[in-house]
Amino acid sequence: MTAFSRTEPTLLAIGSTNSQLSVLTYPQLEEVFPSIEYEGEEIYDVDFDDSGEMVSAAAAGGWVGADE
Repeated sequence: MTAFSRTEPTLLAIGSTNSQLSVLTYPQLEEVFPSIEYEGEEIYDVDFDDSGEMVSAAAAGGWVGADE
């Protein structure tokens, strides 16, 4: 799954089938912070809030977060 922020600078959130969440700058594709390794099932959805300051991700087992 992928989602673009609706703010400048543009960010790209990527949720993968190997349970990893990444946030990159776009179009440079540089990491904003280290990828989060979620110890659960694959990520099904990602999205930014309207301010572009928060990203959320959902997996079959629940929400993915930095404290996982």
